[in-house]
Amino acid sequence: MKDGCYESLAELKKANPKAARHVPAFKNWGRDYGWSVLPFTGWVVTVCDLTPELAGEFQARMIDNQRTPGQGDIERYALDMINDDWKLTHQGIAFNVNQHCFDGNHRCGAVTMSGATIRVMVFFGVGDDEKFEEMSVIDTNRTRSAYDMAQISGIENSTRKTVSLLNAAIRFVVPGGRRIENRMTRIGKMDLFKEFMPRAAEVESWFGQGKLSKKIAQAPVKAAIFLATYHVDHEVLKKFVKVFNDEQTAEVGDAGAVAMRQYMIITTPPLDRDVVYLKACKAILHFCDRKELNINRLYACDSNPFPNKKFEEIASRGMVNIGIITQAKKAAGEVSVEEPKQE
Repeated sequence: MKDGCYESLAELKKANPKAARHVPAFKNWGRDYGWSVLPFTGWVVTVCDLTPELAGEFQARMIDNQRTPGQGDIERYALDMINDDWKLTHQGIAFNVNQHCFDGNHRCGAVTMSGATIRVMVFFGVGDDEKFEEMSVIDTNRTRSAYDMAQISGIENSTRKTVSLLNAAIRFVVPGGRRIENRMTRIGKMDLFKEFMPRAAEVESWFGQGKLSKKIAQAPVKAAIFLATYHVDHEVLKKFVKVFNDEQTAEVGDAGAVAMRQYMIITTPPLDRDVVYLKACKAILHFCDRKELNINRLYACDSNPFPNKKFEEIASRGMVNIGIITQAKKAAGEVSVEEPKQE
């Protein structure tokens, strides 16, 4: 034993056969990092280099009543691994007293998909609980949202509204945005938030508390205004928001904001978010040109009139790597996988 760790599985078995009996006998298992038995709990713990081959062996020991794997989650994890953004944390993979894997299915699937090798903690034995009651509470709490991750990352100006605005902007400004929004890596999304959160907070500050603000000032509308800030004078947009939010106007040229407000008021949910975004773009363009417009002629733009190359570049990084994963799947013989389309 060195520094409280058994240097080999054989040494652990000799010193503590009761604890060691929970550990599956994999090839070259744990030789680099040693083994510890946690006091009072009976858990055996090690750190291992999880290779695709070892991940496959872990998956072969998965219990039958595992939840159905989420393909999107596996792909996001795999992207982090490909980008070398996956970090060793306290959240380990767990085996029960019968050497069945209870926790780690998505991570093992991501290692297999990406072909990467990651370092993970691995726990064995689930204490001395033969009924596996510890495992009944795994993954039963709320999943961290993009807002939660922004808060944890310490990104200034991140609120639920600004995060919702930027997620909507990803959907509308980037080709294939709906796919990218769901499959961006956590690191990639935080990079985008750090770059554009100040502007999103500025736009959000223009809205205030109008009487119908919650109903009409929805994320697709705010996303259109946010993206327009890179093309249109901010004072003009601030006036658009004031008229849209409060309908305080006496000018014919304000008709674009008035028409958009009326459309949001009379349209019953569920709203088509793509249509709302493109109609908001049309309303902004009419407002800037000071043209007359009524609700009956508030047509959606044919395409996004407010492109943003930098935003698109940061948000699209995940899509490029999904192509790498697709090739890895094909190399593994999964010929049914289709290449992601660049819309």
